[in-house]
Amino acid sequence: EPKAPASRQSMSLPSMSERPEAPPSPRTAPPRLSMLACFLIGSFALGSWIDINGVFNQLPLMVKSLPEGWSLPSYLAVIVQLGNIGPAAFLLASRLSRGKFTDRAGVFVINATGAVALLVLAFVWPITIDGRSLPLMLVVLTLSLVDCSSSVVYLSYMSAYPTAYLSALYVGEGVGGLIPGLLALIQGSGGAPECINGTHPEYAPPRYSVGAFYGLLCGMLCYSLLAFWLLTAWPFKLANRPPLKTEQQLAASAAQVSPQPDASHRNTPDETTSLRQPRRSGSAPNRAFLLCLVALLNAWGTGLLPSLQSYSALPYGYSAYHLAVTLANLANPLACFATFAWRARTARSLLALVAAGCLASGYVTTLAAMSPTPPLLHGGLGAALMIIGWTAASGLFSFAKACIAASVSEGGSSGEGRRWLRLTGVATQAGAAVGAVVGFLLSVVFGVLKDAPPC
Repeated sequence: EPKAPASRQSMSLPSMSERPEAPPSPRTAPPRLSMLACFLIGSFALGSWIDINGVFNQLPLMVKSLPEGWSLPSYLAVIVQLGNIGPAAFLLASRLSRGKFTDRAGVFVINATGAVALLVLAFVWPITIDGRSLPLMLVVLTLSLVDCSSSVVYLSYMSAYPTAYLSALYVGEGVGGLIPGLLALIQGSGGAPECINGTHPEYAPPRYSVGAFYGLLCGMLCYSLLAFWLLTAWPFKLANRPPLKTEQQLAASAAQVSPQPDASHRNTPDETTSLRQPRRSGSAPNRAFLLCLVALLNAWGTGLLPSLQSYSALPYGYSAYHLAVTLANLANPLACFATFAWRARTARSLLALVAAGCLASGYVTTLAAMSPTPPLLHGGLGAALMIIGWTAASGLFSFAKACIAASVSEGGSSGEGRRWLRLTGVATQAGAAVGAVVGFLLSVVFGVLKDAPPC
């Protein structure tokens, strides 16, 4: 058995490197990645938020014809956060079924429900009832239930894989944001309105309709569902991936414990000193610190910023708005893909990433607060700075979240890593919910954010 450091001689960690039959080694070799597995993981992960991302990419077109106008993003952001009921329902079903309702079943349900809801949305989005876009909001609520659940279910499912595969998951989720942006860019926004008699705006039609756009996304979700089926059925083995029976036992074990830290997970003081070593990054205090960062990033980036997007970008024109949305979605998968080459492992580097992301987010938030007359409104410099701000905020926050998820999953037993990854999903949704409520209050309730008439 490898000789442990003197400060850890009394500890008993369920690590693979501490089994008696393992040869002494100062460092554990990283698992060899299967490129096919990475491709399939990324393909099924793109269905995680592709539908909600698609809805927000269609906002420049929908705000033109729906009664909510510029405040529509704030309504939808709050509705999306109501989907937090979904993760709670999944955890309850997992507990009551004692492992019979597995993460695999949850992924299938999420993708199938999203595909059907998008097909319905393609036909009902322009319908209004009593001056409100109720059909759109009801379908978005359905999509949010399954998408919010995916933040918990997908991470929980990935706990059966080596940590390196988490980057493929985040790249796939980022691509799920890129695809709607590219489709919307091809679709076009119709450009600036042409004002008839100085009061009535007329918009040029896009290359294809909003309904056709949602139909294309429905096809992508069907592809995502097929990729996940191939991932579960393909006859290859992945390092550290347990067979189905073992995974069901892990689910049953996770269903019998509370998703809160308890006394059964004990750590020694010297495990809390650094994020650099995998075991130490797995200590409870460090993981709690990382969960707080996850909540902060999602409160601002996932919850608040979508509510402010129209007020921040639309004053510079529809073309600038579309470009900002597309480049921000492009920065997401590229930032996550960068974690394959380098990952922030220390508290200092991680906090530097978060600080830089907060600086960029603070700039676009200030633009929204100054709407409809932000600085440098006339000319290309203001629009360029706005686009750079949105791109930097998306990329830095996405990279930081990918690094945090990998750090949270390191160290400890498989069941413990699974539990902390689920808590990461919970922190993600809790932070996003707080941010969405703040954005709704600012734009709808208190009227702090102002829009501008099209003519």
